[in-house]
Amino acid sequence: MRFFSFFILLLTATVSYGQYYETFDAPVLSNGNILMFPFSGGFDAPQFSQSDINNDGLDDLFVFDRNGAVSTVFLRTDNNGFSYNKELNKILPKNIEGFATLKDFNDDGIDDLFTSSAGLGAAGIALYQASGTPDNYT
Repeated sequence: MRFFSFFILLLTATVSYGQYYETFDAPVLSNGNILMFPFSGGFDAPQFSQSDINNDGLDDLFVFDRNGAVSTVFLRTDNNGFSYNKELNKILPKNIEGFATLKDFNDDGIDDLFTSSAGLGAAGIALYQASGTPDNYT
């Protein structure tokens, strides 16, 4: 009986390893003011880069949080504000860790992504060159 109970516990533990996370939008008030981006997550050790990520001529904001290796993109709007864009977060490389910054490496006017290469198995710097479309870093 003990073995059967242990087997069931082990089986359920391996299938229930995570939580399903789905973002939602709802107004959040603080002292009567609506908070901007209340569910975009907090930052512990952020690094900020300014770059035209979506090629609209406006400098957007790329934030990399070293604590958790989380990349976040905020697109600049016409009225000089920002909008949180979770779709552009999906196009960034998945193995960003340690640090991340957007700078133009090859002088083509498009910012490229520099990050640590430790996630690739070698210590050093990894470079992802942008192709000019907002969905392609190679």
